[in-house]
Amino acid sequence: MSDPVNSFNDAWAKEHMTAPPVIDAYSAAAIKAIETNFQVVAPPTYLTGYLEFQDTLGKNLSEAYVGQLPAKNVPKKTQDEWNAIVRRIGRSKLKDELASYKAVMPKRNLPA
Repeated sequence: MSDPVNSFNDAWAKEHMTAPPVIDAYSAAAIKAIETNFQVVAPPTYLTGYLEFQDTLGKNLSEAYVGQLPAKNVPKKTQDEWNAIVRRIGRSKLKDELASYKAVMPKRNLPA
């Protein structure tokens, strides 16, 4: 946050919420909104295969967008490809990883 012209960082750490350069870059109201949002949002879940899942979905959506794949086929094709990824990685491994993420996720659905 020290160079607002040549760099960009989202405020996310506790110390960011009180740092004058961050407050100046975002505004006090924006920092309050970010803090409130953090009470209910979860960080990205980086399970094994995360990028492969993401790439598969992106590829299928892109193919539909340019007309190489009928849009109605995207959900089924993506599901089939994701199921293959899950089988290759192992369902139990992914379930164990997901359980560790769930343990640190926010437990509420509305900010306090």
